Amino acid sequence: PDSADSWTRLGNAYYDTDRHEQAVEAYTKSLQIAPNDPNVLTDMGVMYRRLNMPEEAIRLFDLAMAADPAHEWSAYNKGIVLLYDQKKTPEAIAAWEELTKRSSQFKTPSGQLLSDLVRSLK
Repeated sequence: PDSADSWTRLGNAYYDTDRHEQAVEAYTKSLQIAPNDPNVLTDMGVMYRRLNMPEEAIRLFDLAMAADPAHEWSAYNKGIVLLYDQKKTPEAIAAWEELTKRSSQFKTPSGQLLSDLVRSLK
């Protein structure tokens, strides 16, 4: 592949087949060509989470949100890492409350309203 899109598609194929290291390598090459793509940064953050590197995952989610402050999935995933991996419930709640201010109808992958999840954590 010689385009960012090609590297991203390859990274996504690795992502979908749980080949975390290869996904990170492909996403890295995509970002070298087209830096600051919030979707690629977020997917790469998820891969780092699965590699048990939560600090790097959060760094990437923060970069995605800096590139696109309205990027919802980076904010959602940051909360996931804070809550489940780092056991930082107040920080996860704060991240998700910020997201629900921007997108009150944001739903988790299971279909639950994020605002309901936040309420259940308090």
